[in-house]
Amino acid sequence: MKARFDTVCNLDEPTSWPKGFEKWNPMVLFRISLYLGACIIGLLSFSNSLFDPHTMTITFTIGLLGVWRYGWWFTHAV
Repeated sequence: MKARFDTVCNLDEPTSWPKGFEKWNPMVLFRISLYLGACIIGLLSFSNSLFDPHTMTITFTIGLLGVWRYGWWFTHAV
């Protein structure tokens, strides 16, 4: 089987990227919605232990550390 290099898009060239309906065709939208549906079903079917009284302190501690870290990142980015 011979490869055809003349029809391959150059991914480094932004003008050759697909746009509009060429990029978001119905099959792509179906796959995205299927993935999001599977994620929602997974989130609803597993029990939530983040707000359990035994783990609430560590959840808030990690959350506060994340806010502090990304707050510094935002300060440096600005």
